[in-house]
Amino acid sequence: MLIKRICKHTKDNPSIADDPLTQGLVTYRARKVRKTSDEKAAEDAVEASKEPTAPTGADRFFWSNGLKQIPHPSFVR
Repeated sequence: MLIKRICKHTKDNPSIADDPLTQGLVTYRARKVRKTSDEKAAEDAVEASKEPTAPTGADRFFWSNGLKQIPHPSFVR
């Protein structure tokens, strides 16, 4: 009963989440931001216009040796 009242009160007063005295009562829940297809297409266009970067780390090793994907591990007994 008390938890329901606290939850209702924090929903009605969102400024409570910013108050350092009551932050322990409020759990952080990230709000999901949904993108529209137009926003995603715009982001993809921006990324496509950027210069490709050189591979680093394991990708550099595989590309320099002509491998297009990571080989499956092999185990020797």
